[in-house]
Amino acid sequence: MPESTAKTAAKTIRLGDDLLEHIQALIGLSPDLTKETDVLVRSVEIGHLILAAQAARPSMTPYGGYDPKDLAVLLRNYLLPAFEFLAQQQALPTLLVGHAGSAPPGPFLANDPHPSPTPADTSAVRELSNVIEPGAATSIEESTGGFLD
Repeated sequence: MPESTAKTAAKTIRLGDDLLEHIQALIGLSPDLTKETDVLVRSVEIGHLILAAQAARPSMTPYGGYDPKDLAVLLRNYLLPAFEFLAQQQALPTLLVGHAGSAPPGPFLANDPHPSPTPADTSAVRELSNVIEPGAATSIEESTGGFLD
């Protein structure tokens, strides 16, 4: 692997014991998360991308300087497992599942190739399949080694 030319800086933050316990529990979640520092860095990266998506005020650099299409791809990689978890817990936001008997207020993504669900599609699984590509859960499971089970 080529040597990284990225500049890094040591930063200090204070974390509570309860958060540190959760961080410890995530060590080994994937092959690249082998120590506490790895989990913390990943957490900062994911949090940063979510904050960048919120950065749309006129006085700010739009999307934290990310190209919107690049940011969408980066976010999707981290958010799909969260959406799958929320679906399993029957806790998806209304934006994704709509109201019983009505369609959600429009497509999830601006150029979403999937049509909006019809009023008859009221189950979370049916409506989620209109938002996330069919088979996406299979590819998530394959790419994560089944850690979502």
